[in-house]
Order: sequence, then C-alpha cells, then structure tokens
Amino acid sequence: KGLSSLETVKRIKEQGGLVSIPHPFDRFRRSVIQSSALNAVLPYADVIEAFNARNTFDSDNRKALGLARGHGMVVSAVSDSHTPGELGYTYVEMPDFDGTPGGFMESLAKGMLVTRRANPLIHIVTTYTKLKRKILPV
Repeated sequence: KGLSSLETVKRIKEQGGLVSIPHPFDRFRRSVIQSSALNAVLPYADVIEAFNARNTFDSDNRKALGLARGHGMVVSAVSDSHTPGELGYTYVEMPDFDGTPGGFMESLAKGMLVTRRANPLIHIVTTYTKLKRKILPV
C-alpha cells in the first residue's frame, strides 16, 4: 500500500513475478487504472485482462482486447466473482504447464477464452453487501 502503480509493477518484476493489468477500461470501477499509470506500466506488463464478466459494457472489454492486440500481449479472461453464483462464468482453458512463470505465459498464450457476461444486476448485490458491512460491522 502506498506505492505507485509503476513502483508496484517494478517490484513484482524484481521478484520474478508476472504483471497482469485487470479490467483496464471498466468505466464504473473505482479501482480502474488511470490512463497515465496504464501508459507507465504497460512496458512491464505480461498480461492484459481482455474480458471481465462483470464489465457492464462490452465495449470496455473490446477496448482492452484491442490494447492487448496492439501491443502483442497475452490476454486473460475472468469471472471476477463476488458471489458464488458467478463462479465459472468466464475462464481460460489452457494446456498444462510446468509451474514456472514462463510456462504459465506460454500456456496462457495458447489458451482459449471462454466468456459469458454476468447479469449487470449482480452489481446491486455487491453494493448491498458493501453497505451492509458498513452499517452492520461484524
């Protein structure tokens, strides 16, 4: 916490980790990366999340896919589940790999994206849960 996006990805790379940029263009998410930070970290990124089942607008996913293709990057697809019912909406079918970061990237690059958008009304459940936690802390 407290590190810039660029410093964070540099530290991940120093430790041999992979950097994935999640939902880069989701217009409703507060945690979406700002364009200046995206431009700064893009040279260090390994993966772009090209499909997020919770993105309300399909155009946000298409824009992410375009970014990845334009930079020759590997893509991922995620359910981004916040509720049990969302599990498995979206995933990547990929070949087995040897457990190394390089093996993972090679397998992901060969993977097939299986995509299905979540019902946009699911965001009501998420908002309700957040409000409930604020009002009735455990």
